[in-house]
Amino acid sequence: MNEYDLELYELQEFATGKLLKLQVFNLSAFLKLKNKIGEIIELSKNDPYVSRQLLKTILLAANSIESQSDYVYDAKINIAMAQEFRRLIDVIALNESVNDRKPGIPKII
Repeated sequence: MNEYDLELYELQEFATGKLLKLQVFNLSAFLKLKNKIGEIIELSKNDPYVSRQLLKTILLAANSIESQSDYVYDAKINIAMAQEFRRLIDVIALNESVNDRKPGIPKII
């Protein structure tokens, strides 16, 4: 992924912007964002470079959930989603796909 992804930006703005600016946690928006990131990871699995936009989006999603969990009840009850976003960085670094591994299940080599 070498080009700026407008759809990714719009999904990120809808999810994190709503949470940070309006203090409204929209689970559907965060799930759509996570699914889009998963698609991008799958398509760029064998690329040697990672988009800064992609990494920024992952970190912004995780950080916004964590930072608002003290103020927004729905962010608090969905705090585990922040870790799910952070795990996507591991998936990228290990050159895996989102569906390659499930948390808590050992990877057989």
